Amino acid sequence: MKIWIVALTFIMGLSFTSCVNSDNDTWNVSAYVTTNSMYPYDATLLGDDGVNYIPTNPSALRWDNSDEYAKRALVYMKYVEGEDGAPNKASYSVEIVGASGITVKSLNQLPDTLENSYPVNDFGIWAINGYITVASALYITSNSIDLELFLDYETIEEEGVKDNIVPMKYQFTQGGTEYGGTSNATPVVSWTVPSADKLYEYGVNMSDSVVFKISAKNSSSSELTRTYKYKY
Repeated sequence: MKIWIVALTFIMGLSFTSCVNSDNDTWNVSAYVTTNSMYPYDATLLGDDGVNYIPTNPSALRWDNSDEYAKRALVYMKYVEGEDGAPNKASYSVEIVGASGITVKSLNQLPDTLENSYPVNDFGIWAINGYITVASALYITSNSIDLELFLDYETIEEEGVKDNIVPMKYQFTQGGTEYGGTSNATPVVSWTVPSADKLYEYGVNMSDSVVFKISAKNSSSSELTRTYKYKY
């Protein structure tokens, strides 16, 4: 079986997919994962569901013609022979039968330079293993889109960080239209969490859980807000 990761043209720059050349691509479990690898050892997968997956074919998540693994992915797996898939186990031995890579970005440090802010119809967030992942529903007008996530510096400077709630902004900056429309794209993107040192500077108690409070423009007169608790 050969699996490789290629760029999707539909949402260029935001997502990639793996293609499977196999007569049997049935799967038992799917999960968003972070690859955990240290050369020359094979990668294991840290599931966003809190489970470790140990693939027999970790090279399935390597870039084509590269030894580098995709950092984040949605992976479809089947249990290997002898793995019963019993619930509440800490780890499972699996074979990867398909995967969609997730673009990983750093937080935007210069939000004042962003020129556009198009409507976001809906979005959800979760944070684990050093990443904030945002899945959103958008109306796009171009194959080339861009999304940015950043600390809400204006609110932080004016009000500070209260009750360990960190205000952030999610912005649709390229490939949309001012008035929006019915959703026709659902990109998923992961950003590295803000550095602990930076949050400490803003008075965040890093020994306690942090709540990321992320807002996005929904229309010219309204915002959507989502929150998620995260422990550094």
